[in-house]
Amino acid sequence: MKKFKANFTPTLGELSKARAWLSCVLPEFFIQYGLETPDEDFVNKIVLCLSEVMANTVDYADPAAREIKTHLVLKGKAVCLEIEDDGAPFLNFEQALKSARGVHNVPTLDGRGRGLYLIGEMCTDLQYTVKTNDKNSFNKMVLKYDPSR
Repeated sequence: MKKFKANFTPTLGELSKARAWLSCVLPEFFIQYGLETPDEDFVNKIVLCLSEVMANTVDYADPAAREIKTHLVLKGKAVCLEIEDDGAPFLNFEQALKSARGVHNVPTLDGRGRGLYLIGEMCTDLQYTVKTNDKNSFNKMVLKYDPSR
């Protein structure tokens, strides 16, 4: 079975490469797992979410990430996009997500929170964890999607 993984340099220039990669592999991913071919709206949701996560990593991680790893997996009936980076952790993530979800008029956000709001609205579930080993910490975001939604 093919593994659906790709690594990207955390720059805005790599964002278009990541979007193209995900748009290309999603139909193949669905075929491999015997799922109904995703419609354009579903593909656009996942691609937009990847863009927002990567842009946030590039714009806000200090110290900056050196690499962004992506992995598309199937967990039960959920399509999951796992995104990992080695930049600074997202402090107060749960609070920021709750705040972004509480804002119903997205254009009134001050430039921060729009991406998190969009991601939260488009995913079935969103999980964020920080893993730490002896030398480094890694941020991992798992975006789950229900293809029938």
